[in-house]
Amino acid sequence: MRYQKKVPQIQQIFYVCILCIILYIFWRFPWQSSKTKHGRTGFSYYYIDDWIKNYPACGGNRQSPMDLMKAYVNWTDEHNNTYERLMGTNFDQLPISVQLSNIGHTIKVSFEWGPKIPTISGGILPGQYQLDSIIFHWDSRSDEGSEHEITDKKSPMEMQSIFYKSGYRNYHNALNFYDGLAIISDLFGFEPKKYEKVSPIGLNRIIQKLFDVQYPGSSVDLQPFPFSLLRKSDFDVSRHFMYYGSLTRPPCTENVIWIINAYENYINKQQMEDIQKIVKFWNSETHNHRELQPVNGRFLYQRQDLK
Repeated sequence: MRYQKKVPQIQQIFYVCILCIILYIFWRFPWQSSKTKHGRTGFSYYYIDDWIKNYPACGGNRQSPMDLMKAYVNWTDEHNNTYERLMGTNFDQLPISVQLSNIGHTIKVSFEWGPKIPTISGGILPGQYQLDSIIFHWDSRSDEGSEHEITDKKSPMEMQSIFYKSGYRNYHNALNFYDGLAIISDLFGFEPKKYEKVSPIGLNRIIQKLFDVQYPGSSVDLQPFPFSLLRKSDFDVSRHFMYYGSLTRPPCTENVIWIINAYENYINKQQMEDIQKIVKFWNSETHNHRELQPVNGRFLYQRQDLK
């Protein structure tokens, strides 16, 4: 009789243990807990063609990334004047704090600034834009990854530095305006011989903290560093092309002026493998880049004296 009474007790303990294991798995591996087609971000890179159903702007005529090789190059504005030089200020300014986070479909670098904030102006930009954040795009395959292409081929990774027009107060408010955003695109390729000389120091600091942001929803503070440490060179107008486009992920708003660095940054293969293997996305997605979008008669802009 005593043995029979102990059986239910043992079963209860067993069931509690199983429940604890299940709860731990859902906590430790949160990306696997999503059972929906589009995950917790509201969209999926496995179903890019479905974006338009919930985000109509994704089917617009000014979508990004644009196929740069098929665009018309324009050297002057509508008045046949050469464009102003593209200028960057406060790129060497040290922020108050820097945070790295996994937002489910990419890793994001956010900044808290003092009175001096990195800004860009000139070119086809209708005013001054200030830095908000930085995101990255890549693929589990190193012959893919970037969204834009410079020489008719993909790069392993693309870094997108997001700026919003200064008068619009913040990124989310700027989304409501036709000229709200400007994004600098930097492509990263493999070039071992040049790596030690030109690889951005800021990228090394990010990669060293990847295990702290391995899963969606996680974040970690980084030792503050200036925006310039994520770029291999000065902000030289001769190295950039510009075009009118959109966000490359939902809501795909067509209010972005893209600034494409014509020269690659460099990353070594081990660092790229670390990013590919460590960082996890919702729905266990293996890439976070969108395919090239139609040009639809758009221009690619550059200063006339630099052609």
